Amino acid sequence: MAATALAEDDAAWVAHHLAGASQRGNPDARAGVERVVEREDLSGLLGRPLRCRMQDGRTREGVLVAVDGSMLTLQSRVAGGAYRFSLHAGSVRQFIVH
Repeated sequence: MAATALAEDDAAWVAHHLAGASQRGNPDARAGVERVVEREDLSGLLGRPLRCRMQDGRTREGVLVAVDGSMLTLQSRVAGGAYRFSLHAGSVRQFIVH
């Protein structure tokens, strides 16, 4: 069923909602924007994809599923499912949310 406006204000509303109908979710994630975040801000980012650059240069990626004190739990997809792993926040040089 097509959406039609009954008034000029309705036209703006319909256009706005139709334009974003296929792009629901986090605006940063849709745009592919990455930003560095502080350790203190991690608890507000549960459910978001996170890239952790470790002190030794390695990178760990996953969805942030828990923050418990200085421990982070991330979940990553693997063939046939997913796995969770924990990281000590002190061993992470940079937190990047995307």
